[in-house]
Amino acid sequence: EIDYALQVYEKGKKNDKEGYGYSMEIANMQGSLGQFDPMIESYLDLLEQSPNYMLTVQNAFDRILQIQENDANMDLLKSHLLKRSQAKPEVVEYTELLTWLFLQKKEFGMALVQATSLDKRLNEPGYRIINLAELAASNKDYTTSKKAYQYIIDKGPANEYYVIARTEKLQVMRTELEEKPGI
Repeated sequence: EIDYALQVYEKGKKNDKEGYGYSMEIANMQGSLGQFDPMIESYLDLLEQSPNYMLTVQNAFDRILQIQENDANMDLLKSHLLKRSQAKPEVVEYTELLTWLFLQKKEFGMALVQATSLDKRLNEPGYRIINLAELAASNKDYTTSKKAYQYIIDKGPANEYYVIARTEKLQVMRTELEEKPGI
């Protein structure tokens, strides 16, 4: 009786005066019914209301949409995230989800674009970028790894990750030369 449960939650959402919204329950029901477009919107509503549900939303997208195996669902989620992040750039969780989505598909270059955007917007020291650079290097995407480390280096010697970035960039360059001599 998932259809009826969904109707009850949607009615509860309309009549709710306390602001709970039932987004999680509605999204779960929509996912069970294979209604992926509205499910994505409901989960994104939940994330906007309660950013602490990030891991829960990521797990739900991974489990229900099977984005690593299903390119169509990955494109669907990416489309929703891009629309939301453009409509509401102040909601950083959408950009965080885009970064996560690109990392799931090992599209490190695209993830770096999103991560640097967040880093600049939030005026962070670069911890996201360092993590991404390490992940890219471990997946042999040396180009993206070097770009990420260079981004940190360009922040200047006062940055807390400056020395790490310089050292790790040199290590990546060395590893790349060892694996691909003559480049």
